[in-house]
Amino acid sequence: MKNKVLYLILFIICILLSIFIYFLGYECPIHKYLYLYCPGCGITRMFIAIFSFDILYAIKCNAYVFFLLLFILIYIFLKYILKINIILDIKFYYSLLVLLVIFTILRNIPMFSFLIP
Repeated sequence: MKNKVLYLILFIICILLSIFIYFLGYECPIHKYLYLYCPGCGITRMFIAIFSFDILYAIKCNAYVFFLLLFILIYIFLKYILKINIILDIKFYYSLLVLLVIFTILRNIPMFSFLIP
């Protein structure tokens, strides 16, 4: 139980830190120097949009992370609130990694410009 609370606190700190850095005006170094969008580009704007209840803009900012967070919230609800035993095997985590790589490649191809934050 202690680890779960620690992970939640670290997650909240990361969100607050990214919002703070956003308002200071810092840019993503990968985009600034390589002109590529990394899988994390747009996460801060996504969280700001979520807190403003602008869900469509949040999805536009970073669709992969948005739906991943939605999945995590559903998983936590089912496992810990409804007490449904859900087991995710290693193939699931590999498929998330493959989807992340595909998302990163696609968002840097001009034809898929709708994935750009």
